[in-house]
Amino acid sequence: MLEKIKVTDKIEIFEDGIMQIREETRIVEDGIIISRSFTNRQIIEPGDDVSTYEKKICDVSKAIHTTEVVTDFQTKKAIKMAEKSIDKSK
Repeated sequence: MLEKIKVTDKIEIFEDGIMQIREETRIVEDGIIISRSFTNRQIIEPGDDVSTYEKKICDVSKAIHTTEVVTDFQTKKAIKMAEKSIDKSK
């Protein structure tokens, strides 16, 4: 019997709290993986809404994206945006 299964096979966490999620699509025949491909990658920034993601992603986000991490990330992001705006105006 052939099955097509999609799984989140990797959750990477970067220093600034950004999470990178990779999805794998597996073709399985009689319990043996005969093909696999990596079909989707997503970035989740601290503070992003993860309520529509699967439970394990929500759980990791909740553990990693503390109030301190979210505040620090958003502050640094705002500073970078302001710097880009100043550079464009020159």
